[in-house]
Amino acid sequence: MSSSSFRRAAVPAAFPFLFAVVVAVVIAPIAAPAAAQQQVTITANRTPQRVDQVLADVTVIDRRQIDAATGRTLSELLTQQPGLQFWSNGGLGKASSVSIRGLEARHVLLLIDGVRYGSATLGTPNFDNLPLDAIDRIEVVGGPLSGLYGSDAVGGVVQVFTRRGADGLGVNGQATVGSHGYAQFGGGLRYGQGIVDGAVQVERTRDRGFSATNAKIPFGNHNADDDGFSQTTASAQLGLKLPGAWRAEGRLLRSSSHNHYDDGPGADAESATLSSLSSLQLSGPVAAGWRTAVRVARSSDELQTIRSASAFASLGTIATVQRLPLSVVNIASKT
Repeated sequence: MSSSSFRRAAVPAAFPFLFAVVVAVVIAPIAAPAAAQQQVTITANRTPQRVDQVLADVTVIDRRQIDAATGRTLSELLTQQPGLQFWSNGGLGKASSVSIRGLEARHVLLLIDGVRYGSATLGTPNFDNLPLDAIDRIEVVGGPLSGLYGSDAVGGVVQVFTRRGADGLGVNGQATVGSHGYAQFGGGLRYGQGIVDGAVQVERTRDRGFSATNAKIPFGNHNADDDGFSQTTASAQLGLKLPGAWRAEGRLLRSSSHNHYDDGPGADAESATLSSLSSLQLSGPVAAGWRTAVRVARSSDELQTIRSASAFASLGTIATVQRLPLSVVNIASKT
């Protein structure tokens, strides 16, 4: 079964000329949807807990809300929530910062499926190379969580959960086109039966863009060229149910983008970004009333400067790699 709808993609007020007509094609799951479940959050206490029982300020953004944000970026979607703001250095793919409750962007921790992901180059989490199509849900916890996650979570935590398998067989697809040469195509498959479940999602985005500099700013480094962006993303998840209520799960995410931007007149500066994440996890009960999860993971953010107008810019790649060795990531009492 399929359905089609026509929507106008909303954009930041600073760029009113970017309003686009969006064509979204959604292929409904082949199997009947699973029964509705009570909404649960993990980020607030690092253990599963019903949202209505959490004392912290928690916001959960589900897949329905993400679908409604077609044409937006992750930063823009987040700042639709109370207490969050963002700043961007240009159009799609340009560096942006997210603030929670007015604290600095460096005090917001970004997790992807429980794994830290950030950029030493930016000094803040890198939200700009994570497309919404790869995301199943988002949890935002406002307020200091440094006791659980360290000093970079003073302002709060944003945790992104990528798509995962579900009972039966489901297929999804979307196509979006807009002004300034914007086009986005993606699709995926999710499956679950017996002891095995899994999901695969791919997406391709291209945008001709517009100049990231303003000609009206006195003594500014205006460059009138279009600053385009392209991105290719793939994610995969595979889960296996083991005896004794144990579960093994592996996840992969890879997002590669090519970006044009302005750092001075007379040159079209270019960069490429590669974001990747991989994890293996084993979870289950170790005693009556207690569960544990053991995980090994790695995340990487690589920025390659291809061309720059600045004589002081170093060409080449700067990489931020975060490794989680084999560790117990939580032990929780059942409720």
